[in-house]
Amino acid sequence: MLGCHALLAATAEAQDADHRGRDGQHEQEAAEELHLGACLVVGLIGVEPTTSFYQESSLTRGTRTNSVGATYLRDVGDVCGSTSIAPSRLVTVVSISLHQSFSENTVTFEPFPYLVIENALPEDMFNTLRQTYPSLDSQGVSREADNERWSTSALRGLEIAGLHPLWKQLIEYHVSNEFLCEVCRAFEPALLSNYPDRFPNREAFTSLRSGIREADKSKFLDLWMDAQICGNTPARTAGSPRGVHLDSTTALYGGLYYLRDEFDDSIGGDLQLWKWNDGYSYGKKSGEYREGVPDRHVDLVRTVPYKANTLVMFINTIDSLHSVTPRLPTPHTRKFFNLLADSEYAYFTLSPSPLLRLRNLIRRRVLKALD
Repeated sequence: MLGCHALLAATAEAQDADHRGRDGQHEQEAAEELHLGACLVVGLIGVEPTTSFYQESSLTRGTRTNSVGATYLRDVGDVCGSTSIAPSRLVTVVSISLHQSFSENTVTFEPFPYLVIENALPEDMFNTLRQTYPSLDSQGVSREADNERWSTSALRGLEIAGLHPLWKQLIEYHVSNEFLCEVCRAFEPALLSNYPDRFPNREAFTSLRSGIREADKSKFLDLWMDAQICGNTPARTAGSPRGVHLDSTTALYGGLYYLRDEFDDSIGGDLQLWKWNDGYSYGKKSGEYREGVPDRHVDLVRTVPYKANTLVMFINTIDSLHSVTPRLPTPHTRKFFNLLADSEYAYFTLSPSPLLRLRNLIRRRVLKALD
């Protein structure tokens, strides 16, 4: 069985006659873009318009299914996670997953597990997303803010008036169990080695119960996923959106997908990956950490340019240090799609000693006084 990372072509003889007899001679001779789990379905001919052709997300609680097509599309449903349309001649299924170009050589495990995928989506798909990126006004973002980061959650993003269907499908898939499985497969060795108590074996991945942040309140879930429309507002003054830092200790992974505008000639806003100084123990890292880790504790490993259609993902560990390079003044918005999964489980601990906290506080105040 082909996975949803591949294109799937399914052909069929005309089964429309019986179906049209039941539903009143309806036939739609037009191309459609429909949602099947991780897939877009295009080039449908002869689809009955009397039923809904998509599987609803868990945000809307329920599944609409074209019962006529359920049996016929069983194989396609096995691939894509849905059995919701009845094509009469040809269906082409295209992946919406940001991992569709994943290969083992895209993953690096030192100094922490991360991957970088350039051209993560097909060019035409990316261009559609870029051209239909929701306006700042539709996301409630002030245009007067200076280089300010914002995040529109999956729940709120799907409520944006006039949201393009492709954006809807991108958000829905990347808060799904299917995408969670992709992440776990990509980083399986790292999860097993970094968190053996939480993930003692591969079966621990398949048993994860996930929901959507802000939407699913159940206490019986393991992870709450989010897929956020994000950005930094235009910069009036030079500055970095964020210094060297770690994500929340309860986050399993983080991801950034860049949607840089074609005309964006700004400088800065690149992602930097860092490592702790050689010889630092777990306790030393935990004790020294604070937002904006000073350069004397870390070394730069890699800079990932803010480049269109590029995906960066990492497993969150005490070593997963990253930052954003300073942006020079620019009228352009830094646009990206943010992926994360939170839990109630702390994957690592940060516990600076009282003396270290006092020392750091004094140092910060001295530096501020000298500015």
